[in-house]
Amino acid sequence: MVACEMCGKDVPTLNNAVVAGTQMKVCSSCLRHGNSIEEKVEPSKTFYKKKKAQAIELAVVDNYASMINSELSKRSMNVQQLARAVNIKESSLNKYLSNKIKIDVLTAKKIEKYLELSLTKEVESVNVQDYMDEESQEEASSLGDLLMKQLKEKNNK
Repeated sequence: MVACEMCGKDVPTLNNAVVAGTQMKVCSSCLRHGNSIEEKVEPSKTFYKKKKAQAIELAVVDNYASMINSELSKRSMNVQQLARAVNIKESSLNKYLSNKIKIDVLTAKKIEKYLELSLTKEVESVNVQDYMDEESQEEASSLGDLLMKQLKEKNNK
């Protein structure tokens, strides 16, 4: 038995209600003094281990500058127009197109979308633990741990 927060009666079940602006647990007879609140039942969370999937990352193709330049000439556009259209600095775009600096993936995606080109490609990322022996995998939890282990082995020799 539980006690009503309003009248103090011992009852088998209580109801959630708002009485005078305060949330309370009240018996069925005190429920008429307030507004009933339905309890929200949250769905149970299920945890499961995902299968080890290959992580795929994007990288910019090597000949992006020539692809962009040829598309600009086909469309009779200049660098300034493209820079305004994709909202990047004209000076940065000039450096990308002259291969002075390498274009980042986000900027390449903007240009790719606007010019309808394919400037990015999918690349599988390398997992260091795939290349470690079983003994090292158990002991080392990070690349730093692996390096520290190798340093210790060198010092012991």
